[in-house]
Amino acid sequence: DTVVPAFLEFVRGAVLVAHNSPFDLGFLRAACAATGHEWPSFDHLDTVTLARRVLTRDEAPNVKLSTLARVFRTSVAPCHRNGSRA
Repeated sequence: DTVVPAFLEFVRGAVLVAHNSPFDLGFLRAACAATGHEWPSFDHLDTVTLARRVLTRDEAPNVKLSTLARVFRTSVAPCHRNGSRA
């Protein structure tokens, strides 16, 4: 009951950026519904869609976070979920 309103206040006016954003936004919408909060219409950027538009299959055979981290030579390896690969 306290986290959802605090989160909504924190992100008010922001563009939400997520890898596979429809998945994450579904959880946020469900949390709002479960706590009786209205879901604001956020602008969002899905990095999966972005990666598919700007990279070829030769550059990145898939758009997993771990693959994109290698393609872009990030200094941090993604750890999206406990114990599983991104």
